[in-house]
Amino acid sequence: MNKTRLVMVAATLIATVAVGSLVGPSNMDPVDKWSWGENIGWMNWRDADGSNQGVVVDADHLHGFIWAENLGWINVGNGGGPYANTTGLDYGVNRLGNDDLDGMAWGENGGWINFGWAANSADPNRARFDSAANRFRGYAWGENIGWVNLDDATRFPGVEVTAPLPISVDAFEPGKERYISIILPAAGAGQDTAVRVELTSLYHPGSPLPVNPPDYSGSEGEYRYLNFLRDGQGDPVTSCQSSAAFQTFYACATLGCEPEYADWSGLFGGALLFVSGNEVIPDSTYQVAHLAASCLGVEETCGAASAEVGIATVRFGDSNGDLAVNVTDVVECVDVLKQIPTALFEYQCYVRDVAPVPHDNPVNITDIVLHVDALKLVPYVLSFSSCP
Repeated sequence: MNKTRLVMVAATLIATVAVGSLVGPSNMDPVDKWSWGENIGWMNWRDADGSNQGVVVDADHLHGFIWAENLGWINVGNGGGPYANTTGLDYGVNRLGNDDLDGMAWGENGGWINFGWAANSADPNRARFDSAANRFRGYAWGENIGWVNLDDATRFPGVEVTAPLPISVDAFEPGKERYISIILPAAGAGQDTAVRVELTSLYHPGSPLPVNPPDYSGSEGEYRYLNFLRDGQGDPVTSCQSSAAFQTFYACATLGCEPEYADWSGLFGGALLFVSGNEVIPDSTYQVAHLAASCLGVEETCGAASAEVGIATVRFGDSNGDLAVNVTDVVECVDVLKQIPTALFEYQCYVRDVAPVPHDNPVNITDIVLHVDALKLVPYVLSFSSCP
């Protein structure tokens, strides 16, 4: 062993002892916490010091300790990463932007373990973190211990799946004719999440039945996702006009086929968020869930999802939400069109057959005519396409 190697190893041993105070509680899964070394047996990624010093998977690096019964402690990072891996005072396993792993871990009795041995990122055996499945895959290599298998189908090291806080509904403002409204948890600010909306039941009006109502059941069970409304330049719009008379505004978003991951709680947490979209129609119900960033690519089946909350839109023509469709609804929407100061909010009367974007398209005469049609039991007709 040369002098440089001796200095690096000595520094590593010092760092291994000193790093304990820098390690936080492990985020490894309580069950899926194992890897297998061909010459050293099982390796526990979670339970060092009762999980207080187990492995932590951060966005760009790992830190903490693995325990191997036949080898002892393995340090995957000696403090704050990402690591340069040039000296024994700055080494550890990095998580690259494409989720490949790189860098070195150090075993007190087994020496260096290389997580970046594969030069080609496309190598199927390269050590990597699978964000969609919240687990490690591939193999690491130790000169003194051989291959470490992260790739087993049933025994593998995985990150604990933590669902974001659930979405809630305001009892007085659950849904309008063309809107559903939700409240994102303010405590979730600072984390990118997505919001999944299942089209549970579409346009099933009660009595009295309209004449020949259209059948939207072919789209029931599909999913849509919270997206930003955007202006003509493509920039996000988060505030829509609720009253032209008073120039008041409300938080707004729309639905889209593809999930949009953003700090939704940071933008809207605690506020009533009104969600529009072609698929939000009267006499319908929806199930809404909050998804963690780890759900990217597996949104429909992801385990890191909050409990679903159900939301219903009101009957076609019921602009004031009193559970009845009568001439009062028409009169009140005429007042909105006339910008009477005591009128309803615009989102209560918007019902025409395009996705509501009130900052661009305030209530107009078409909405009034449609409310008259509802009074006459004319069915609500809207065409929208299934997602590709």
